[in-house]
Amino acid sequence: MDVVRDPFFVNATTIEIAFSQPINESTVDVTITHPKNKKILALASKKTSPEDMRILILTLNTPIELGLPYEIILKKIVSLDGVELPPENRIPMKLVYQ
Repeated sequence: MDVVRDPFFVNATTIEIAFSQPINESTVDVTITHPKNKKILALASKKTSPEDMRILILTLNTPIELGLPYEIILKKIVSLDGVELPPENRIPMKLVYQ
């Protein structure tokens, strides 16, 4: 299982990540860190897209700031058939909302 494209901000509170296999949303462990104060942002929800279960949709409790490089770490992601995201895909990634 792999991430098939870079995560991106859909809007100021929503991040979308696409994987090569359908995701078991109950296993998702993701952290998103504010670039200035290094606090982990609270998630309002973690769910798969109703149109494509390979797409994970993360909704934040509060909007992010424009132009700042937020860090996202995929700590644990498991597919519906039990395949876990390999360690090489768990490196910190930077996301910027433009």
